[in-house]
Amino acid sequence: MKKLLCCLIGILLINSLSAQSRMDKTILFLVPFHLEQAEQINIDSVNTENDLYEIPSFDLIGFWEGAKMALDEYDRKFVNLNVVVRDVTNNAKQLQNILQDAVTHHKIDLIIGPFYGKMFTIAAAFAKEHHIPIVNPFSTRSNIVSGNEWAYKVLPPTRVYPHLTDSLIIKRYPKNNVILWVASDEMTTEQQEYEQYFDSHNIPYRKVAVSENVNALHQYLKPHYQNIVIALFNNEATVTNHVQNYTLADYSKPVTMIVPEEWLSINNLEFEYFNRLNVHYFSNYFVDYKEDKTEYFSINFINQYAYPPSLARFSFQGYDITKYFIQKLFHQENDSDNFYYSLGFQFKKMPNGGYENQRARLIMIENYEKVEIK
Repeated sequence: MKKLLCCLIGILLINSLSAQSRMDKTILFLVPFHLEQAEQINIDSVNTENDLYEIPSFDLIGFWEGAKMALDEYDRKFVNLNVVVRDVTNNAKQLQNILQDAVTHHKIDLIIGPFYGKMFTIAAAFAKEHHIPIVNPFSTRSNIVSGNEWAYKVLPPTRVYPHLTDSLIIKRYPKNNVILWVASDEMTTEQQEYEQYFDSHNIPYRKVAVSENVNALHQYLKPHYQNIVIALFNNEATVTNHVQNYTLADYSKPVTMIVPEEWLSINNLEFEYFNRLNVHYFSNYFVDYKEDKTEYFSINFINQYAYPPSLARFSFQGYDITKYFIQKLFHQENDSDNFYYSLGFQFKKMPNGGYENQRARLIMIENYEKVEIK
């Protein structure tokens, strides 16, 4: 573990402070490595992997490692690519200096990051002024691309969920019974999006408030129909109460449940519940570890970094985002999911703004495994 720690600190220090020679296309990575803290790390205090990832410098090391693998692929293909990496945390003045220095010494063709909201706003304004495409990897806020045609937002908005629910689930069952299972105290943005979509597309649906009683939903299920229940509440106690104390499993009233992904993180709920209820959920990221391409990537990652890639450490995301935008730089854009591991890409130009990814992943739990619906 300590040997690995020393190796990773070396990667941070070397790659964040160096740049390759000037080539045809230049990417500027603005990643929060917290290098000023890395120099003060007490290696003797790190005994487990959890200890390692409590150090801020390692929060996004996996993203950079995945990105580096994508960059290395293009190096092997003799693509003319120049990479500049800088450590950007929450210092606005430092960021301004980094950006100005970068455009002074390089012709920047793409910026990936920064990762923190306030810093991205500053960098996006700079990118707009200098006509440089800039990528936000992890923000969920759609307004980060408003008024800036040079900005790209990788995470899809929830407003794509109703269309995907319709095309991937509802249309599969001509005899369907759509139910919005909602909180009674407020109408969430996601609920509004579903209602507006269903109303505009003439899709019949019923709303059932989760507060009615623990069995209220059951009376609205129809026999011999596919009952498509879309749960739009997240309160942990409410979710636990309804899922543990009430089963929707009734083969005369087949049910497809679409729930928030957060439900799967509730400690009190066993995976058995989700398997029995035919649970589906939308996710920004998904990796099918059984695919040959994933195994091949994992082997290469382990050979390079001595431990496996993971979604939690953003290894796959770093690779996918970097590869996708490199392809755009060299006019090799390909939205096919066969080229990526954790993300799908389908960008849409926003009115008077930049580009927002529309490709969310719909995952189902079947036979205790997570399977993507396509």
